[in-house]
Amino acid sequence: MGEARGATAEMAFAFETTFGTPPASGYFQLPFARSTVGPMKGLVPSELLGLGRDPQAPTQDLIDVAGDVEVPVDLNNIGYWLTLLFGDPETTGSDPYTHVFTSGAAELPSAALEQAWPQVPFFEMEKGLKANTLTIEARRGRGANLTATVGLMGKGAATDTSSGAGTPTEQALERFAHPHVDIKRDASAISSILSCGINFTNNLEPLDAIASDGEVPSITGGVSAATGTIVQRFDNTALITQADGFTSCALDISWTLSASKKLSISLPRVYLERPKIETTGPNGVDVSYSWTAAQQANGDPMMTVTLINSIASYNG
Repeated sequence: MGEARGATAEMAFAFETTFGTPPASGYFQLPFARSTVGPMKGLVPSELLGLGRDPQAPTQDLIDVAGDVEVPVDLNNIGYWLTLLFGDPETTGSDPYTHVFTSGAAELPSAALEQAWPQVPFFEMEKGLKANTLTIEARRGRGANLTATVGLMGKGAATDTSSGAGTPTEQALERFAHPHVDIKRDASAISSILSCGINFTNNLEPLDAIASDGEVPSITGGVSAATGTIVQRFDNTALITQADGFTSCALDISWTLSASKKLSISLPRVYLERPKIETTGPNGVDVSYSWTAAQQANGDPMMTVTLINSIASYNG
């Protein structure tokens, strides 16, 4: 038995056909920077009286499977997380393939995620995982890598001393970086943007129904939302005028390696909160605009993510 090390930890991912049933094959080894995903069983303290000042033994609470995984925003592996967040994409073309993910799907896929610490050995299989949130920050990013944080919740988990994922497929790792970003408002570049944060949520709701195994019977999506913050050096009035007028704009954020290697996020109907303009010192004045996206007036999706690469399919 050895010592668990983050450097040698492994993560295998596969879509489920049946919610809460990990498949026997079809796993992909996914790179990650940080993971807090896992099962927890809390303790419920005893409420009993009349037995002295020392407490009686606690009981065990229900299992709670949840957490975040921080992953690289890369060309190939990010597509699996996007599929979990938005559902199967519409894929066209032939190497390069164009995968179009849209918000608002009625049903979302579930996945199994095996986290492994082989030196111990300890293999933990989370099942019935659904993706609730996505957070990405576009910025200049000196000294920092471009990552996304995906918030997950699941049905249950099991542990073993050997892997249940077999030999996972490993896709080539080709990362997007902060210098590759382009941010546009109504198809035109916005000047002096310091950062643009994107927060998407499916507002998932686990069903806390009685079950003999203590696990969550189902997880369903609520009303999705896309919000964020744009920080701009105050050198023009375009954004403040939009906020004052309560009009919407199209916001597009993209990262490009080449014409056949690209990731873009499109939000066609974005509203800005009217912020205060604060002068707090002698240097440049920065203004922070909170934004909220909405479904398009014609009923088209609130958010579209397009990934162009050489992967033929991401369908769960």
